[in-house]
Amino acid sequence: MPQTKPPRRMDAHRETGSPCAWAFGHRLKSSPKISPCRPVSPWLNSANNGRAVTFSGTENWDCSLQGFTIQKNSAYAYGGGIAGNGCEASIMYCKFINNSISGNGACINNVDGIIDRNVFGAYDVNESWISSNIASGAGGACYDCDGIIRLNIFWCNQASSGGALAYCGDTVTAGDTRHGFILSNWFIKNRSASVYGGGGAMDMCNGNTIMSNMFWKNEVIYAYTTGGAMSYYYPLKLKQNTFVSNTANGPYGEGGAIYDSYGTDEGPNGVNGITNFIFWDNSDSTTYAYDDLGVPSTTNIRNCYTIQNLTTLVGANHSGCIGDANGPGFITQSFDGTNFHDFLHLDTDPMSSCIDRGYTIIVTL
Repeated sequence: MPQTKPPRRMDAHRETGSPCAWAFGHRLKSSPKISPCRPVSPWLNSANNGRAVTFSGTENWDCSLQGFTIQKNSAYAYGGGIAGNGCEASIMYCKFINNSISGNGACINNVDGIIDRNVFGAYDVNESWISSNIASGAGGACYDCDGIIRLNIFWCNQASSGGALAYCGDTVTAGDTRHGFILSNWFIKNRSASVYGGGGAMDMCNGNTIMSNMFWKNEVIYAYTTGGAMSYYYPLKLKQNTFVSNTANGPYGEGGAIYDSYGTDEGPNGVNGITNFIFWDNSDSTTYAYDDLGVPSTTNIRNCYTIQNLTTLVGANHSGCIGDANGPGFITQSFDGTNFHDFLHLDTDPMSSCIDRGYTIIVTL
């Protein structure tokens, strides 16, 4: 594929390993044509001597960074790979590998634009787990990114809390269609690795809508940790997500899939709720049977698939929920790193009982 050389000043910054920045309205691409989820060269690599990109904070949606591999960058605060400083730039078709930070957001910190069709981390089907991007604080991939996060793959990222995302979403304003959306992403084998940490994939967010995401084998691994996949999330809408084989199995771990998370306007008449989820094969270490979810008793749970005893959890605040030992009816639960067209898709022959629940995202690597 022909390559379009970035501006000379980007080359100079990349060669020295120092941060690069550019003015409002500029667009940097590594290639004139890039397929979704197929990041290509050139690389932004500081050889662990500082972050790759620093925005001024004034950039808006007309500014974008597209198609770079951002790897082996490290920093002590505000983004191992990219520091956004509150900008609304778009980050698209990039790949983030082996970035780290002694703080929050190993890949991206405080970018409030569109984070779209990127790959965060690396996956090895032959390894039980392998770390890629690591934050000693929160957000192994992204921290404080309050725009639209959609159609990304997050795999094998690690942080003390929020293995992939932390504090993303922020408080939304009525009618705002550009902030607080986390939509149609894959979260695979992300990890929260700290005592009292939480959210193997996502931790501590509000926002507008979290919808149509897939969570598989995310984990919290230490004592008193919560939410193998999701912990302390309170968007307006929380619906149609799928959670499979997530764990909170450290001592006193609670909520194998989610813990204390709900849509604040998702239930009937604007009460707290969860709608159209699929929960399967999640586990925690408590004796309270919170293998799938541990949520407040006031949470209204509707049209979900789970074998957990919801009456014990929320009393009568559940309706339309199903679940049995046969499982949701996936085509396959075996993942080879590429088979997104089969993996965790609901079967139609025979017809899955969950066909109107959860959501399966199709991506192309």
